[in-house]
Amino acid sequence: MIAAFRQPRAGGHSVRRWLRTGGHASDRNTDQTVKIKLDENLPDRLVSVLTGLAHDVDTVRGEQLTGRTDPAVWSAAPSVS
Repeated sequence: MIAAFRQPRAGGHSVRRWLRTGGHASDRNTDQTVKIKLDENLPDRLVSVLTGLAHDVDTVRGEQLTGRTDPAVWSAAPSVS
């Protein structure tokens, strides 16, 4: 589960294209930072990729929520207003 999801723009996946061109977090618009909770079924290497894109990333493993139900994981995620 990724707590936040944004549809890619038409014409290709913009993040993948940005990574291929050697983009850096400092190149990103910080207004687009997203808080993400990475589920246990996703690889840990995504933490560094997403953090490198200036996102705030927590993991189910890191918060000792492994094996919990989706509603339990959702309730552990703080709401942001």
